[in-house]
Amino acid sequence: APARGQIEATEQKLTLTDGDRNDAVGTALALDGTTLAVGSDNAAVYLFERGPDAVSPWTEGPRLLALDVANDEQRAAGFGGAIALDGDRLIVGASGGTTEAFIYERTAGVWSLSAVLVDDPGDDAEEFNDAFGRAVAIEGDRIAVGAAGEGDFNEGSVYVFERQGGTWARTALLTDPDGRTADFFGREGAREGDRLAVASNAVDLDGVRDAGAVFIYDRAPDGTWPRAAKLTAIDAAEADGLGGSVAFNGPDELLVGADDVDGPGGVNTGAVYVFRFDGTTW
Repeated sequence: APARGQIEATEQKLTLTDGDRNDAVGTALALDGTTLAVGSDNAAVYLFERGPDAVSPWTEGPRLLALDVANDEQRAAGFGGAIALDGDRLIVGASGGTTEAFIYERTAGVWSLSAVLVDDPGDDAEEFNDAFGRAVAIEGDRIAVGAAGEGDFNEGSVYVFERQGGTWARTALLTDPDGRTADFFGREGAREGDRLAVASNAVDLDGVRDAGAVFIYDRAPDGTWPRAAKLTAIDAAEADGLGGSVAFNGPDELLVGADDVDGPGGVNTGAVYVFRFDGTTW
């Protein structure tokens, strides 16, 4: 019998037909309907498709290569470290020091680059440390891109873009007004409708270093994004890193990873916290 918390069955194991050493395929995942996007450490994103039947096997499709759209290795660094998928639109960010996020559109089954987002068109190469594209989230015609290293002391920020008249325009810049050195606001993020969750996994809480927190923003009718809540762990401890990953399950439930939480199994066994919105508070 499987151990507690384990599942024996594996429906399918996805590998590359020409996989190579240190490709590290699977570093990022995005699933929507019958399309799966898979990131890797080799500056590529791989697309898999399956039929409408849930038991249909996944088949390997096209791959998106960083060097096809970024003309030097610095720009290509970390390509595919963050990905988000919504219908026929895919956004590819980076876990390295890039200052770009790439938008792909699917037309008649073919994926092609449609736009490149940047944090500030006037920034120079020094801004690679901003880590713009470290986290990406998309729903419809709105995209959020994290720049966890932005600021003089890595306080971090999140850029919101909206598609207007066929082009992407920056409509909001979110920051933590209480941000401090190396908070890394925007390290991870998730979208659900008009609600955005932004992780800052190195935030200090009442003297507890690097406990971490997640901030909730709800889009207002005027298009602004006021902060609605700050979520923290009830048992926050030093270096827990709440916000290492975030995912919505509907607009009123948020799952938050904290991979450095100590547990019954020992140091850094990790945990997932579940937060729910009751209509008034989280």
